[in-house]
Amino acid sequence: MGIIRWLGQLLGLAEPDSEPLGPECESTVEELLDTLQALIDVLSADGEVHWTAWMERSRVHLEERNYRGVEHLLNAYGGMGSFNGLVIGQHSNGDSLEWADNAASMNNTLDALRSEAYASACRLKELHRGDH
Repeated sequence: MGIIRWLGQLLGLAEPDSEPLGPECESTVEELLDTLQALIDVLSADGEVHWTAWMERSRVHLEERNYRGVEHLLNAYGGMGSFNGLVIGQHSNGDSLEWADNAASMNNTLDALRSEAYASACRLKELHRGDH
């Protein structure tokens, strides 16, 4: 790989090379695709734009059976401002925040789906590397 392409990937300006997921990953990919769609539905229903787009991008790569989708999804987890810390069901009303009536339920659903997606992505990482 050339230095320009490597630098572009490092800075997030270029996509990494495609790595196909093998047939041993198929059932886990299907499970993860279902979970990602459920996450996208929950996030979209709350009007969350950034993480909806992030999950969509991971989903598209996984639909292509590209390992890039696993890497992209796992990059959402960990650190300040990560997907782990997202809370939904609150909206700004002038100088204050207001909670939706079903915010607790929405966040419970989000948390369960978030954990499910992470576990499936970690399993795909193991399968892809041959650590199973």
